[in-house]
Amino acid sequence: MKELAKTIEDLQAKLEAFRKKDIKLNEIQTRNIFIRPILESLGWDVANPDQVLEECPAFGAKSIDYALKLNDKFVLLIEAKPLDDPLGDGAIAQVIGYAANAGIAWCILTNGLRWKVYQILKGCPAPEMLLFEVSLDPRDAGAKSPQQLAQKMCLFSNEGMANQKLDEIGRDGNVLKAMDLLMADPPNTLINLVKVKAPGHDLAHSHVRESLKRIWASLRHSGASEEGPAQPASKKGPVTKPHTAGPPPGASGKHGKKGVFEESSHLQGKPQEVVDLFTALKTFCLSTRPGDVNELVRKMFISFRVGQTAFCDVVVQKKALRAYLYLDYSDLKEPPTFGRDVSKVGRWSPGTLELAIRQGSELKESEPLIQQSQDGRC
Repeated sequence: MKELAKTIEDLQAKLEAFRKKDIKLNEIQTRNIFIRPILESLGWDVANPDQVLEECPAFGAKSIDYALKLNDKFVLLIEAKPLDDPLGDGAIAQVIGYAANAGIAWCILTNGLRWKVYQILKGCPAPEMLLFEVSLDPRDAGAKSPQQLAQKMCLFSNEGMANQKLDEIGRDGNVLKAMDLLMADPPNTLINLVKVKAPGHDLAHSHVRESLKRIWASLRHSGASEEGPAQPASKKGPVTKPHTAGPPPGASGKHGKKGVFEESSHLQGKPQEVVDLFTALKTFCLSTRPGDVNELVRKMFISFRVGQTAFCDVVVQKKALRAYLYLDYSDLKEPPTFGRDVSKVGRWSPGTLELAIRQGSELKESEPLIQQSQDGRC
């Protein structure tokens, strides 16, 4: 890992030198200067066709840039793009298509700086196949140290693939998604099992259901995910206090000075497409009433307000934005498929309508609801 961290440091220095001279790299140059050294530092012998095939004419493609093998079996495909390529939807669909056609579970799309790791899952939309992304660009929001980057990238090193590290993380993620679906509406079989196992209590069916939802929400926010702990809801509503001007009393720590938090702390380590999605949402919120809307960064979410009244609170996650609006779900004539009522679920924001926004089309569909939330409160 030390060798990889040193390689990343060297590449970051080269990147700054290229930028100062306004040098643009094509795909071949990007592969030679950035991608090849990374692969070699990850333990892949690029010159050995038993490990790495370059320009491999297979898998339904004219050629895949890198096809990585272990024990004569292809385990990872890598599609390379020029240094400044945005790695958009077309490129994502391309590399996922190659891997899916070949029956290979893992693929990476990279421009030398951004490395997007995808797990091929049947029936799953391409954005949800993204397992994680790392960026070597020190100018990116939430940039990590070379050592942190190396630790993450070692998951797809020669040794990491041999030890099936990506497979372990992928399985954990899939189980977590299944648990999210189960706990959103706990099935009767699970509820009955809990009732049998709960010591010394004759629990009502409905009470077990609500307890499971609250407990799972708390776990997901306190360590089972990248987010902070959710606050449990009571019969009178969430424990979270209504939104007020200023940060929580006595707040301090790595986010900044006492009681002061920064937007960058929420964006740190998030994939670029999620950062871009947040930027688009922020731009929309600020444009609804130019000069009147302000942004308040709190410890666990970012709030958009008119004066001191919040109308949209946003939790930035690795695969989605969770936007909390001040609307009653039951009042919506056609609720979006990515929305849900969280009035009885633990959460940080007082907003009771949650929108899980994963792509631009969903943000576009959310905009009228954000405007409705603002109109109803401000």
